[in-house]
Amino acid sequence: MLRPARFVFSLALALPMLAMPALAGDGLGVNSTLDLPDADLRDGICDADLEAEGLQITLRAAVMHANATPGADTITLPAGLYKLTRGGFDEQEAVLGDLDVTDDLTIVGAGWTDTIVDGRKAKDRVFDLHEGSSLVLEGFTVRRGAAPFKGDDDQRGGGIQSEGDLTLRGMLVTQCKTGDNDGAGVSHQVGSLLIEDSLLTKNRSGDDGAGLDISDSGPVELRRVTFSKNRAKADGGAFEASVGAVNAENCTFSANKASFGGAIALEVNSDLTLVNCTLVKNRAKSGSGLFDDLSALDLLELANCIVANNAATNYAGNGITSLGGNLDSGTSCGFDDPSDLQDADPRLEKLAGALGQTPVHALRSDSPCIDAGNDRLCPPADQLGQARVDVAEVGSALCDIGASEFQP
Repeated sequence: MLRPARFVFSLALALPMLAMPALAGDGLGVNSTLDLPDADLRDGICDADLEAEGLQITLRAAVMHANATPGADTITLPAGLYKLTRGGFDEQEAVLGDLDVTDDLTIVGAGWTDTIVDGRKAKDRVFDLHEGSSLVLEGFTVRRGAAPFKGDDDQRGGGIQSEGDLTLRGMLVTQCKTGDNDGAGVSHQVGSLLIEDSLLTKNRSGDDGAGLDISDSGPVELRRVTFSKNRAKADGGAFEASVGAVNAENCTFSANKASFGGAIALEVNSDLTLVNCTLVKNRAKSGSGLFDDLSALDLLELANCIVANNAATNYAGNGITSLGGNLDSGTSCGFDDPSDLQDADPRLEKLAGALGQTPVHALRSDSPCIDAGNDRLCPPADQLGQARVDVAEVGSALCDIGASEFQP
């Protein structure tokens, strides 16, 4: 389990230079919050200002240097507010606008409450991962990115656009947007995607997939992720998947909104498996929790999940395969396993969590979800990393339904 990061915003946020060595291990240690490019990519040294004493290593300069250096690189990003200010889109070398990643790269922050990369002034998305490359982002916030708006040719990916192998771990992606296109928080195509212990919230899409859009992708794994308060004009408030295979475990989908699929929307040729997930208070005209395009080729499997949105419209589609231990607040999901609960109130607390952790809906002491799951499919721990163990004198010795195990 990720420990809550300390919420430390000191005078260092306002200072252009950070008290950190230029080099960290075999990688680059950022020591400036300014948004300056590498002054000379030909000299093999990462330095944004050749006239200043010492190496001036900005985030942009470090990304440019990593792109120019063959092989995998690691950038250490200390606590601070990093504003991208060099406006300009469709430039592919990370000199202007978003941070283009064209080689294998890892960027490690100090925790999402302490390290923030803000794309508002660049008027572009924050990261653009190019095909054939890999990117690991760990322990920081990506916020206020905006996919370039070009009239009838609006682009994808407000916070992050990915056409490679992408990993997000301990990340917050928030307040990002797209125009008339998909993936306000993250747009992912082509490669593999892994998101762990992360929060995608308050992103706005003018089309599909406000939190996350998955299209023609490699395998997608979502573990201990919360999607909350994302808004899509069309499909998939939390995420939309088309032509892809997605596995989600111990995830929470809360108060997302779309026209179709308030939490999740599936398009043609998509497979989705949800295990111990909680879908609550999401809204849509059709499929307030889950929506698929009625294609017989789609495969939708649920185990130990709570689906409690608009009871009458929790699901709209061609049918869900229940693997047991599910709860539907209405009957639209059509759960048919003997261990499933239908037309039931899950009795949940409000969405909440410790600072730096993914928020969850905890179970109340009188919740029918307690000890009602399919033990055979339960992960060993819940979304917060708490062991799924029996609570003495409470229910039976089975795991609980949903992302959060009951803690008296």
